[in-house]
Amino acid sequence: MAKIITPINFAGGSEIAENSLSVNYGDLITLKSGFIDKAVAGDKVEGVSVETKTFSATNQTVEKGTLEFARTSDEFVMEVAVGNGTIAQANIGAVYNLTSAGIVDGATSASGTQLILRKVINSTLGWFVRAK
Repeated sequence: MAKIITPINFAGGSEIAENSLSVNYGDLITLKSGFIDKAVAGDKVEGVSVETKTFSATNQTVEKGTLEFARTSDEFVMEVAVGNGTIAQANIGAVYNLTSAGIVDGATSASGTQLILRKVINSTLGWFVRAK
């Protein structure tokens, strides 16, 4: 889960959600085949959910329910938890990937492509921006 810190150039978004998606406020999201889904390892982080919702198994074709989210940019700072390792001041500027749970994978500082560490809150919590 991410906490929005500085929504510089804030822009909201609303897109149709994947079938059977369950999302919480603060979840990092992505677009997959034109539908909103939770962001995991390898996905481009498109935004942060600003609502909690569960969608039906036929949402993409029948209900077409949408999810509201804050769009991310390279200036949009998010506070995100770190798992599978830790972060330290020496890691500022390193690029990380997400885990399958949608949190930062602390073991990917040398090979990440998704989020850039900007500030360390503690060893398992930091401020990140989206990698380009």
